Amino acid sequence: MPAYMRAVNTEHGNLSLKASVYKFFATLFTLGFGGSGGIIGPMVRVNSGIMASLGNLFMKIGLTEEDRRIIAICGATSVCAAAFHSPI
Repeated sequence: MPAYMRAVNTEHGNLSLKASVYKFFATLFTLGFGGSGGIIGPMVRVNSGIMASLGNLFMKIGLTEEDRRIIAICGATSVCAAAFHSPI
């Protein structure tokens, strides 16, 4: 979560897709082999990275850095909504 918070607050939501994929597999192996760790934090990071990459793609057609930041925040909030079964 610290990388997500830093990216949203100082880098306009610019998160690396490569780092998000690494985080996904690191979480998969850690939890899969019985390691101790949470699931919400890595899910937030991975989904925000995917959405930020989508925002980077959309920046080529005219979105601003602030729009990319909002897209990354929406990715994080969608994970929280899904994890806590909150209605849309």
